[in-house]
Amino acid sequence: MILRLERWTLTGVALAGIAVVLAAGCAASARQPVGAPVAARPADGCRLDLPERCEAACYAGDGQGCAIYGLAVEGTADAPVRLKADRVRGRRALEHGCQKLDNLEACTTLYSYDYDYLADAKFQACDGWLRLCERGNLRSCAFASACLLYEPGYPKDVERAVALFRSGCDKRDKVSCRNLGFMLETGTFLNADPAGAFANFKKACELDDPFACAHLGRFYERGIGTKADVAAARPLYRASCARGIKQLPCQALERLGEDPPAIKER
Repeated sequence: MILRLERWTLTGVALAGIAVVLAAGCAASARQPVGAPVAARPADGCRLDLPERCEAACYAGDGQGCAIYGLAVEGTADAPVRLKADRVRGRRALEHGCQKLDNLEACTTLYSYDYDYLADAKFQACDGWLRLCERGNLRSCAFASACLLYEPGYPKDVERAVALFRSGCDKRDKVSCRNLGFMLETGTFLNADPAGAFANFKKACELDDPFACAHLGRFYERGIGTKADVAAARPLYRASCARGIKQLPCQALERLGEDPPAIKER
């Protein structure tokens, strides 16, 4: 899907960055019930790379359009799919997609808004992700797993969280694969396995996760879990740097004597 929870990594900062999409504001609580499914109408050109078309598509009945628009106006999405921040408007679209259209991705993102921007809503968001996970939403399973591992005061269940990450990665959820990569690299909740970490970052990168691609470049450059290959690292650094992932890939290119590419802003 489109959502990104890329502000946190399993190397440290718990869930505080669980950023998929987020929006502050007001209106309905994360505990509000999900409405009955509504048939979606054609998205009228709404795509992840054309999020400006997705607000109208959302209110025309395209629940996925609601999720895409909510991400785009939250303010931390990849530069190529980011619009001017307007979290109140984004939240309104997410509420429509979740509560009126029963789109699980819109609901997942709505809980992320609550987690990041509403006071005292973190446990409610974690509970919401667990419910959506039980309905089969893989991205919610990844967020719920992070809650089960890291959220202070939330009931911890390492075995369940690791199982959800593994299942999600097997089903091609890039966030689950990336987080397994961090766990296997650092030995957090799992035995350290550099080769396994490399494989998971590689899979997440192939699923279009720019954060995973940046770390895959680091593994190639330093020979972690694979043979050192700076030539293979460079294009990974370039691509993820151009997506707005600055700290690791852009700095790595400078260290390697290469000017970072311009970030692809809209």
